[in-house]
Amino acid sequence: MSRIWNWLWPVRWLGVLVVLLWVGVLYQLLHPSDGLSQEKFEQLYPWAVETKPTLGANWMGLYLKKRKIGYVHTTTSKDKEGYVIQQRTLMAMRLFGTQQQVAVFSKVSVNKSFGLRHFTFQLHSALSQFSARGRVHGPYIQVVLNTGGSKRRFQRKYRPSLYSSVLRPYIASLKPKPGKKIRTTIFDPQSMSYVPTVVEVVGYEPLKIHGKHYPKVLKLRQYFRGIKMLSWLDEKGDTLKEVSASGMILLREGAHRARRGISKGVDMIKATRIKLRGRIQAPKTRKSLHVRLRNVDVSSFPELFRRRQSRKAALLLIQKEDVGKLPDVAFSAFASSRGRAKLSQEILDAHKATSLVQSDHPDILKQATKITTKSKTRREAIDAIARWVHTSLKKKSVIGIPSAIETLKTRVGDCNEHATLFAALARAVSIPCQIVSGIAYLRGNFYYHAWNECHIAGEQWLSVDATWGQTPADVTHIVFVRGGLEKQISLIQLMGRLKIDIDL
Repeated sequence: MSRIWNWLWPVRWLGVLVVLLWVGVLYQLLHPSDGLSQEKFEQLYPWAVETKPTLGANWMGLYLKKRKIGYVHTTTSKDKEGYVIQQRTLMAMRLFGTQQQVAVFSKVSVNKSFGLRHFTFQLHSALSQFSARGRVHGPYIQVVLNTGGSKRRFQRKYRPSLYSSVLRPYIASLKPKPGKKIRTTIFDPQSMSYVPTVVEVVGYEPLKIHGKHYPKVLKLRQYFRGIKMLSWLDEKGDTLKEVSASGMILLREGAHRARRGISKGVDMIKATRIKLRGRIQAPKTRKSLHVRLRNVDVSSFPELFRRRQSRKAALLLIQKEDVGKLPDVAFSAFASSRGRAKLSQEILDAHKATSLVQSDHPDILKQATKITTKSKTRREAIDAIARWVHTSLKKKSVIGIPSAIETLKTRVGDCNEHATLFAALARAVSIPCQIVSGIAYLRGNFYYHAWNECHIAGEQWLSVDATWGQTPADVTHIVFVRGGLEKQISLIQLMGRLKIDIDL
């Protein structure tokens, strides 16, 4: 590896978490969720909806920072049992000069009341393939995930809910007055969750797109985890324009126009780096750091003030763990589960295998056991796993859904892949481990990043950044959320807004 590459590699993958967040922004533009849970609104029950969607195809150009970066193609058709909605999305982007593409496909079949029947979701990029399919069977949704050539089956309880494509056309059909707020529940196939969704009617106004004038369109305001989104609908309820607070825009276009004019993409890393006022001296060795976070609603991020992070007046204080004071807990790769009854739910959850952190997979178990065979304490085992992940994975941008088993096979990844594989290996040998996400400092700026925290004993946890090879992680690692992609999506509300002041 050349000296230049050694200097560049810590930066090259930093934008990949951002890319996944932008996919989340796009998905939420198309499938918005609740942000007005404390306000009064009219409740819409799924079985009360009576409307017909517009059949056929529509195209929308996808823009970011005034550049076209892709398109969305949606088709709606009718079958014997209801309707089929298919959506294809292409996004182009750059990561420090490297051209990347991500393609997303979804197909959802609903009944005549727009309740879910079955679905397919796929995400493809150069180095990652992810797919999920599910079907409603009685009171359950039966799901199959396929990642890294490994299939995982599970089921979730199903309750009546709408598919999002019908919500806005239905609201438009009501000819609502400004100020009206409607709430309902939508099933989100991407996260396998039920999303309380609120739409507020702003009013009616003219709109112009690519020279075409629409004299009177319906304007709606939607919210997602504190992010405001706006949409404009024609008289049939079809979407003409959508805008997120993060700067992503969808515009109705013809098929030819939607597919042409796509730029080489916005450099996601440069576009989303967080500038700061002040300078951080000796970031890797200092024991504490005071920062002031601006333009952020801290109530949306309860994890900000836990463990090694605390509030000090108007500042956030980060204190690096003193590893010498952590207890030496004896390590057993296959610890008995009998004592787990006394553990908190958070620690129990940090033990569990999930659909993407496949700590119960035979290959993960075999590798984790091999790595920790000489470890006598939990800290030694953590160090051994972190060292193996750091040295075994090629540092390369992978745009996709992070999967531990896929990463173990490919040995390629960015911060999300490192954190996901580390969590799976740790859990496989009975070390409670969480994936945490937030921001970290590198060469004058903060960037979005993911790493891990491992439970040691009692209330003590140890931060681990297997990507950068740091245990504990330096004090510039600021946790905003704990959990996988379903939690990381909350970081969207920081993009383009968060500012940081360094208090010395």
